Amino acid sequence: MLRAISLGLYKPGSYPKNELPADIKYFVKRTSGKSLPVYSDIKNGGTRFLTIVRRVEGDLDKLRQDLSTVAPSEYITINRRTSQIVVKGNYVREVRKWLTEKGF
Repeated sequence: MLRAISLGLYKPGSYPKNELPADIKYFVKRTSGKSLPVYSDIKNGGTRFLTIVRRVEGDLDKLRQDLSTVAPSEYITINRRTSQIVVKGNYVREVRKWLTEKGF
């Protein structure tokens, strides 16, 4: 964290707060290292790629609907037990960019 601040990637207090904006019904909480919780997972011996969005709070259905601008909606599923969004395919960069543009 201190190295990121010294490199100018983050300024103290400039990273997003863990609050829901008024017009958005969901929130993606950042990790303790202040990065977005978007991960890739490889299954079936390297033949199936998944993108996982963790630490989601609020309306998962609305987030799934909004993520359909990044990936086809038939590839996006919701794991309600763990409050995660799972996208078939490697969309990690696109999802992180989209979440950053939305202010998370």
